[in-house]
Amino acid sequence: MMSRTVLVTGSSRGLGAVVAKTLAEKGFRVVINYYKSEEAAEKLVHEIGRENTVAIQADVTDREAAEGS
Repeated sequence: MMSRTVLVTGSSRGLGAVVAKTLAEKGFRVVINYYKSEEAAEKLVHEIGRENTVAIQADVTDREAAEGS
């Protein structure tokens, strides 16, 4: 089975974190996007499992910053 990867923006806490966890439980590899909440994002990566998840800092409202990530 081919692994699928999903980017969840604003997923370091709140509803985004719930979405990230749910997708990970369904077998997706999850990219957790955060802008300022690095600690919360890394905690979520640990909760989900490092082999399936990575946290990336980017301001997705800034095209240049998002393309550089």
